[in-house]
Amino acid sequence: MKNDKNLIFLHIPKNGGSTLHSVIERKYPSDIIFTVKEVNNRSNISEFISWYKKDRRQIRIIKGHVQFGIHEKMIGSSQYFTFLRKPEDRIRSYYNYVKKRPHHRMYDTIFGNNMSFHEFVRDINNNDIHNTQVQWISGIMSNNHNELLELALHNIEQHFSFVGLQEKFNESIILLGQLYGWGVPYYKFLNKGQYKRNVPIQQDTLDIIKEKNQGDYQLYNLIEKRFAKQVKEKPFMTLKMKQLELYNKLYSSYKVNKLIKHLK
Repeated sequence: MKNDKNLIFLHIPKNGGSTLHSVIERKYPSDIIFTVKEVNNRSNISEFISWYKKDRRQIRIIKGHVQFGIHEKMIGSSQYFTFLRKPEDRIRSYYNYVKKRPHHRMYDTIFGNNMSFHEFVRDINNNDIHNTQVQWISGIMSNNHNELLELALHNIEQHFSFVGLQEKFNESIILLGQLYGWGVPYYKFLNKGQYKRNVPIQQDTLDIIKEKNQGDYQLYNLIEKRFAKQVKEKPFMTLKMKQLELYNKLYSSYKVNKLIKHLK
C-alpha cells in the first residue's frame, strides 16, 4: 500500500459504490481486504470484530456498508474515504432498488401497500432513507440534523482522506487514484439502476425530501464546493479525464479486456 494507514471505504447505500469495489479489488491483494456485504452487514461487522487480534492485523482495507467507527476495531491508524450523492437522486435510487427486490426487508411495507414515490418519501421515516449520509459519516443515529452535520464534518476533517461525488465519478476516481497510487483507475459501471434519471421529481415530493434531509443537503453543498476547488487545482485534469475515458472503453471491450488487466 502507498502509505502505512489502513483504508476504509465507507460505502453509503445507493451512492455508486459497487463500481468502486471492483477497482479496489483490482488494486490490492484479496488477503488484506475485508468486505462488509450488503446483506446482513451487521453480522459481517460482528464477524470481523470477533476475530483474534493477530487475524485482524492482516486486514488493511475494509470496504462496504459500514458506518463511521469501525476504525476503532482495526489494528493501527486508519483513513476513510466515501462518496456523496444528491439526496433526491439517492432516495429515488433507493426506492427503485427496493422495488426490484421482493426479499428486501422494506419491500412488503412499500410495495405491499402500493406506495408511490411521493408516499414513500412522505410516510417512511427510516435511517436508510432520510439524512442517511450525515448519519453514516457521523456514526450516530439522531433526528437532530444540526448535530449530525456538525459531527459528520468533524469526522471528515479528522479521519477522511477524501470525499468524492457520485455525480462527478470520473473526476472523483482520478483524484482518489492519485491519492493512493492507483494509476489509471479504469472501471465498468456495476449495479447501475435502470430508472429514467431525466424524469424530474415532482415539486411537492422534492419539497418533502428537502425538509427531511436538511443535514444531507448542507453536507453535500459544502463538499461540492470543496470538490470543485480540488478539481480546479489539479493539473492536467482534462487530459486525465480523456485518458480514463479511453481506458474505460478498452476495459468494456471483450476483445481487449484481458490485455488491459495487465495495466494495473
